Amino acid sequence: MKTVTRLAGPSSSAAFPATPGSGLIDLRSEAVAPLHPEVRAALCQAPEGSDSYDDDAAGHELAARMSEMFGMASALFVPTGRMANAMAIGLLAGPGTEILADADAHIVRSEYGLAARLWSIQTRTFAPVGGRLNVLGVEPLLSVLENTTMPTRLVCVEDTHAACGGAPQEFKALRQLAERLAQRGVGLYCDGARIWYANVAQAVPWRAYGELYDGLAVSLVKGIGAPCGAMLLMREDRRKEMRDMRRMLGGAWGAAWAARVRRTSRAGCQRCRSGAGLRERRAFRAIAAGRTAGPACVTGDQHRHVRRAGLGAVL
Repeated sequence: MKTVTRLAGPSSSAAFPATPGSGLIDLRSEAVAPLHPEVRAALCQAPEGSDSYDDDAAGHELAARMSEMFGMASALFVPTGRMANAMAIGLLAGPGTEILADADAHIVRSEYGLAARLWSIQTRTFAPVGGRLNVLGVEPLLSVLENTTMPTRLVCVEDTHAACGGAPQEFKALRQLAERLAQRGVGLYCDGARIWYANVAQAVPWRAYGELYDGLAVSLVKGIGAPCGAMLLMREDRRKEMRDMRRMLGGAWGAAWAARVRRTSRAGCQRCRSGAGLRERRAFRAIAAGRTAGPACVTGDQHRHVRRAGLGAVL
């Protein structure tokens, strides 16, 4: 017997409320999914520590694990993905410069002009092809002369692409872009909130992503199952700058609650890295395969695996 799953859009909650007993699976966002029992248990077991004084053991352990996982020098927990993007743009581009991003990117469409409002950074856009990067469309836009133009300091990509059906970026194109940008002295940043799903789709080693990017943000909610949070990773050791900027933006949590959130992130991350989530990821593939055909048909067994993972949406 199959369960028909509605793929809810931004305005569809009124039309298809996923209330208990309604028979609908709410795929609007992972943020509306129930927490996995292991994540709930981790909330109760976290050691207390003060992030303000940098003695949060759970935070240090999570950062070390993420740095090792992606092969990047520094990693820092932040409350939200938007804050991670704001910090990355401020650190990697800097005031009075320019960033390039695709016209449908979350940074461009859904983050309230943060690059301009926070850092006086100009944004120009290039056209994606089905959400995927077109290297030939990016290179002509680069401005590296500082005497007459705003210098391009950073190119931002999104993987997977939320506004384009969760399309994963083609790794070959990313590598090609990274090489060309390095020759021009321009940085590359990835809004990788859902990079976990790109990895499932393409089986790219985690460290291969770290080799590409000067900065990378990953969600701890999407694909991991924590109640909130994101990690910002940098190729270079910029931890002090990252901590200072996070504090400036109001993201330094001194209470034990922060340790608990990081502990749940660590638990979810462990499930993601181990084989425990294999069936859940297979279920996601099954759902994603039917996404373009309208409502996805998911078997009851697949549905249970998705629910057990504590995740609420595909891509």
